[in-house]
Parts: sequence; C-alpha cells; structure tokens
Amino acid sequence: MKLITYARNSEELQAGRHAGANEVILSHLELSRLGVLDDQAIEKLASEATRFDLRPILEWDILMRPEDFERAVSVLRRVNLALFAAIRVQDPGALHFALRELPNLSIQLVLETGNH
Repeated sequence: MKLITYARNSEELQAGRHAGANEVILSHLELSRLGVLDDQAIEKLASEATRFDLRPILEWDILMRPEDFERAVSVLRRVNLALFAAIRVQDPGALHFALRELPNLSIQLVLETGNH
C-alpha cells in the first residue's frame, strides 16, 4: 500500500515516516494554497525526506492568473528541483509548463477542480 502525507516541518516529516508513509508532499508558500515553506525550508525538507527514504513531491496547486504564473515560474527556477521525485499540479497552465520544461520530474495531476 502507498501512503502519502504532507509535511511542513521536520517533526511532521518524521511522524509521516513513522506512520509508514512512502511519499511526502511539500508545499511552497508561493506555489500552494496552503503552503508555508520558503525556498530554503522546502529544499531542506526535501533533502531530509530523501534521507528518510520518502519520495519528496513538490506541490503546485494554485490556480493562476498570468502574473501568478510568472511568479510561480520564478520560484521553480530558484528551487533545486533535482531534490524532488515529482511535481503535483492542478492548473492546466502548470501542467503544460511541467510537461514542456520539467522533463526530469514525474507529474501528478490533481483533478479535484474538474479538469477534463
């Protein structure tokens, strides 16, 4: 069975590990509706997750206007994406960008908003 959890700090990461999680979703404050992690914190947790044998997943779940998209892309250019096993996207523009610009990352498409 595959168990996935969210983590905002080291304590939550370790709790997920002890509960048997295989993947951990990490949410950047500029890429996610509920994100709280800045560039440095998300990279630190992604590295820590890998050391704990958890697959770190970068969440990009905001629905974007053009100015939001440009800000999100600037975050993706700053963050070390090699630390992540996959990117989780919801916005069709984010999906298109990930397919075109992030070929080394697996993509998890979130369909909760009724994308067809």
